Amino acid sequence: MSELSEIIDQLVFGLEAEGLGVTVLRSIPPGDDKLDLPAVVVEFYDLDSVEFSDAFGVEFTATLNFHCITAPEQIDARLAAQDLAAQIMLFLRRNPRPVANQGHIELVRAGQSDFSPQLDNYRVWLVESRMQVRVGSLEDPAYA
Repeated sequence: MSELSEIIDQLVFGLEAEGLGVTVLRSIPPGDDKLDLPAVVVEFYDLDSVEFSDAFGVEFTATLNFHCITAPEQIDARLAAQDLAAQIMLFLRRNPRPVANQGHIELVRAGQSDFSPQLDNYRVWLVESRMQVRVGSLEDPAYA
């Protein structure tokens, strides 16, 4: 398993432990698979702004997206998606370092999302965040 997958796994585990009463996923199910709603999909959106790199590791800023998904036929579906986004924002404020051995997470924005054609039939709100991520070792293993 890659280090990036482990970061997503830790975020998924943290959200599940929070007891939000939602399904937390690492990715959108393919095809016409029905989602167990409400749901949150956690994904890396962008890896940029390399801060440090050497032969043993790299440190960069990653954009992490939390897609908050509700059924459009649900009463007050838009409000339900917004409420779920607010719960994710609160989780991130309470846990500024939700992933062990990684940097702080910073909220960027929350708003309506049209991030995937696979979710056209759902109401989706996005919570965007940024986090310093370290992959590999930042020191020579011979001296560790």
